[in-house]
Amino acid sequence: MSDPFVKSKALMVAVTFWAVSSLPAAGASARLETEGLTAPGVATALHLAFQLPTVLEGVASPAEEDEAVRLEMARLRRLMVNLGYLDADINAAHEDGQVVLKPLPGRLYSVGSIELKGVRRSDFGPEIVSDLAETVRDFVGRAATAEASETLIRRIIERIGRQDFPLVRQRELTWTRGADGVAAAVLDLDTGPRLHFGEVVFRGLRRLNDADIRRAVPFRPGDRYERALFEKLRLNLSALKTVSDFSIDLKDDGDGGLGMDVRVHEAPPDLSVLANTGWPALVSGLAALAALAATQLAGQAGVSRKRLRPLVWVAGACVLTFAVTVVPRLVDFLS
Repeated sequence: MSDPFVKSKALMVAVTFWAVSSLPAAGASARLETEGLTAPGVATALHLAFQLPTVLEGVASPAEEDEAVRLEMARLRRLMVNLGYLDADINAAHEDGQVVLKPLPGRLYSVGSIELKGVRRSDFGPEIVSDLAETVRDFVGRAATAEASETLIRRIIERIGRQDFPLVRQRELTWTRGADGVAAAVLDLDTGPRLHFGEVVFRGLRRLNDADIRRAVPFRPGDRYERALFEKLRLNLSALKTVSDFSIDLKDDGDGGLGMDVRVHEAPPDLSVLANTGWPALVSGLAALAALAATQLAGQAGVSRKRLRPLVWVAGACVLTFAVTVVPRLVDFLS
């Protein structure tokens, strides 16, 4: 049975780090003895996780020291169990004024069988049943590690939740250890009710129009639930430049539908829309301001309205040109 940590490229870096950092320090208050471990990957993982010397530097009483040692033993034991050593234990002793922890790994267990509890065969078609059986077969014979367990749970839930059962979740995963080093897993699931797509409610809209953003929804209430369509909704919302972020809460609406509350965070207005109006808007705007200022000054100087009429026409033409150039971009900016 190969050790899962040895296969990782990151282990080479970890071994180098451990070789330097695990040298015994003078006056250290605790140490970890792993000489009896035959799996080098496990010994390396334990040394990298060992924190008791640092923790003991901050304790102020024997009771606090005992509690720190107890927590460290439980943490290291949990790590070994996650590596497939389900019977692992940690011994603690005091030697030469130091706390010495000695891991006892026990047997490395492999997966012998996997039972899916809470899953009714009648709820699924033959294709899904076949996929679930194939997934289970893939894990039989592997080391009973936490990584294998998490991967198994993720794949089972993903397959069940692909259609009709969007609210499937894990209740519990338990292991039954056999005398031959083979463990049986029982994965208890809550598939939830069979649901179709329900109503999608958008919240947090300010500048955006509900009807416009609803175009991103690729299904209608009453359509069969398919995760591919749900992911399409997420992709469509992510592609909107007017949306900076969003979150989707799923719930059973009590009428056989999967309700969705979509909390939208709108993107800030794009100021570049106004900034890139081009030279016609700039020239016409400046000319309009200059013409209006000249008209005002000439009027105050006593120039007759008849003589000012051409200047007023020029100012009006410049204002009209500026409006035609800028207003469409202003509408885009505000939309």
